Amino acid sequence: LDHRVIREEAERLLEVAEGRLDSVLPPPGDGTGDQGKGGQPRPNPHYVFRRSLEDLLRSVRAQCAPKEIRAASGYTFAVEPVRFTRQRQAETVLRYVWREYGRLSEVLTSWMDTVRNETELTQPVGRVMGMAAGWGGGRRALRHIGTLAESEHRSSRIIAAHAMGVAAKDPVLATEVKYRLRNWSGAQSHQLRSTVAYTCGTDFGLSRPDLAMRLLRGLHHGLDDEGERVVRRAVDSALVGLFNSGSQALVFRYLAAWADREGPDAELALRNFPRLLTDVSWFGEQLVSEGEFAQRIVDLVHRSLDDDDTFPTTAGHLITWCRMASWGEQQKEAVETLLTALAQDMRHGVFRLFVLIDRHEDTDLAGRDIARQALNAWRQGEPAPRSA
Repeated sequence: LDHRVIREEAERLLEVAEGRLDSVLPPPGDGTGDQGKGGQPRPNPHYVFRRSLEDLLRSVRAQCAPKEIRAASGYTFAVEPVRFTRQRQAETVLRYVWREYGRLSEVLTSWMDTVRNETELTQPVGRVMGMAAGWGGGRRALRHIGTLAESEHRSSRIIAAHAMGVAAKDPVLATEVKYRLRNWSGAQSHQLRSTVAYTCGTDFGLSRPDLAMRLLRGLHHGLDDEGERVVRRAVDSALVGLFNSGSQALVFRYLAAWADREGPDAELALRNFPRLLTDVSWFGEQLVSEGEFAQRIVDLVHRSLDDDDTFPTTAGHLITWCRMASWGEQQKEAVETLLTALAQDMRHGVFRLFVLIDRHEDTDLAGRDIARQALNAWRQGEPAPRSA
């Protein structure tokens, strides 16, 4: 390159660097414009080559592990994990300074309030904040968690949820955690209510599903502003998580009871019921064995199919059931049992579903004969075929 181009680019680099390429700073002036008289150069704290990553790792006795390829949410990425060779010393130090220096909690809480919303950060940070509640003790032990629970940042509220779950493992704090969650569940603040919902989706709720369902019931106030949509998404996620974690019977019992009411309870139940239909095994077992919830499942499927908002999700899952039925005799029997029951009451939602099944491109779709016979009987004004 022409030497003038090189010089211009070098000068531009120095301007961009704003002194960060200098290892030392000049001595401070004496106020008269003279510099350097009697003063000493000072190390530049912003010097970009001040300390290498290798030096930093060595000072804390850690090492950079080989690159790992990970996958999340449909994409892959590479990370170079840092492995600490001195385990649990950080926790010991943090416990000490948290107890001895009260103002530190304010600094750490402010710092953690800006953590990125990534699971690899929010879960361990929440664990630390939960343990810190036990370190501090006393009536104000959960105050720092409450600060995060009221934050505008979703990541902070998720941290607070994990922290409440960890704090609740302390028998001394468990009662206080439950008391706080009940108070927050009735708060006007959508931040506090969404934190309660997130908490119900953590280990706290999974180990107390009955309490979690009672808390989730009244969190969404039925409005359609952005704050209420945040609460609704958190409630829906926690409810489906509780169902999928092994509490199917308990969750469904609550939903069935709510669906019989009016207003927000029914809306909450009918909004989430279609999302539970991904658990083919549990619903299939109930239908085939004529279990406790078999008739209620048929009733809720009817209602979900008749609602224009929930029809697409409900019909989509049921058609997936029909496609999966070729994998096992019990699944096929469950599909045929449900479709035969639906055919006894050909409302418009069932009619739409049967049309989709009848016209589906998969020629081996289970239940096609039942749907076709029911459609023909409806068109001819005849009663629907009944199961043997």
